[in-house]
Amino acid sequence: MDRCGIVYLTQEEFSQFDITALDKILNGIHFHRSRLDGQEVFALQARAVITHGRNKPADPAPRPQPDNNNNPDSDNLNDGCDNNPSDPDAAGPDGASDADGGAGAAGPDSGNGGDDPGAARSKRELRDAERRAARLADYPEIADALACGQISTEQADLISRARVSTRTKLELLADAKHEHADQTAEAVKAAVREADTESADDRYNRQRGNRRGGCGVNDDG
Repeated sequence: MDRCGIVYLTQEEFSQFDITALDKILNGIHFHRSRLDGQEVFALQARAVITHGRNKPADPAPRPQPDNNNNPDSDNLNDGCDNNPSDPDAAGPDGASDADGGAGAAGPDSGNGGDDPGAARSKRELRDAERRAARLADYPEIADALACGQISTEQADLISRARVSTRTKLELLADAKHEHADQTAEAVKAAVREADTESADDRYNRQRGNRRGGCGVNDDG
């Protein structure tokens, strides 16, 4: 189990950073958002197994409630993952690392699963998350990479939705770990075009084979 404390900063505190520090914070936010989306995938998959069976979207999950018995300064994240690629040792004005992305550990007053209706998810957003979880159940390598922050949620969706073979998806995944999402999108498009071309060739050859005629003499002469 990997624990990570996150600190929320105010707008005034953010205004004290320079561009370099802000860029590191933004990278940290992006990194942790991906990991949290990966955690959501795992949680929804586990819930789907209990309620419906593997690969089937679950019913809308209940909103989490704060647990005062747990350490309010930690969030559970998937273990066995690499650290934040941004500088984890660069501290902010309150001692928060830039790796925390300026988003911090949820305390009792932080709105972590609280009763504020403004924080409630829409049905569409929840449905999209459930579909992602069901889709990634077939591609655990993609889900693991997402949960470790090695790829973004956008990259995970691009690769898992692509109409290509599993082998090609894994190749795209390996490249995506060293690419921006825009580069991954272009790579996915190219892979889909190549797969479509191969399918068209196979279809043409099959149709051509079916059109081949033969001549002979039947029983009636």
